[in-house]
Amino acid sequence: MDSSNGFSRTDGPPEGWAHRVSHARGMQWHQLHRAGDPRKPHLVLLHGTGADHQSWQAILPHWPRDWTLRVLDLPGHGASPAPLRGTPMGVQEVGGSLAELLLAEQSPPHETILIGHSAGAAVGLAAMRDQPWRLIGLAPSLIVPPVLFTLALGPFAAPLLLSKPSLRMLEAACRLPGVLETIIQSTGTELSSARKAAMADLLLAPGHLEGALRFMSDTALEALLRESRAAAARLDLLAAVDDPWIPYAQVQEAVRRFLPEARLHAWPGGGHLFHEQQPQASAAWIEKCVRQLLAD
Repeated sequence: MDSSNGFSRTDGPPEGWAHRVSHARGMQWHQLHRAGDPRKPHLVLLHGTGADHQSWQAILPHWPRDWTLRVLDLPGHGASPAPLRGTPMGVQEVGGSLAELLLAEQSPPHETILIGHSAGAAVGLAAMRDQPWRLIGLAPSLIVPPVLFTLALGPFAAPLLLSKPSLRMLEAACRLPGVLETIIQSTGTELSSARKAAMADLLLAPGHLEGALRFMSDTALEALLRESRAAAARLDLLAAVDDPWIPYAQVQEAVRRFLPEARLHAWPGGGHLFHEQQPQASAAWIEKCVRQLLAD
């Protein structure tokens, strides 16, 4: 994959997969697609803030070969460039773009299930709330941020943070010894050295950090949650009890407050990236959940 986001791949898609580039509402999406039986589940996989499609790499081999899988890079992440400056790209805008993309490509209404990790779950919620699709959210980032965070990335401070000098300083800070290692360790997940190296390369890619920060600064999560209550019955959420980034008790409170009909399940451990640390067990849980949803 190549893009103006600065992150490129010299290797082509894996055997059995195709690389696609799609456009919707002024946003470009790079995706890997594996076609399956159209009568079987159709999964759309959405990574979290600051990640890319590699977040799902370890889990993909554990699902049936006749399932259709679509693994996307969110706009501003990985190989998908951010839209022009001044174009909003928060979860609601990205979710609306995704919904338009899936409708244009005629995703089957019953078999399509969005699988979102962290902020990818919020994007999935924004995409499916007015559509018939279901959503499975892993480590779902559905917690309304504190006031200080909102102020730091609000309309007054965000332009300063996203200015070129500020971004250069942030990128330089990320290159200091131990900084990225500390960020990765703060997830509470044990990852291989190869995976850590790939994450570091991604975070340091030109344009990636800016895309992630724009995505966060443009997001109005509480508004999305308030507008999504009617879709809650089509949500299954899986949160690790030891997630230091998205504490389980706060997910419980968000579900109680905004999405009372959603089903929240507890995962015994593994931190924020538990699906990467325990791909086989996570895939098995998702497969069981998918089969139950489609049997309803």
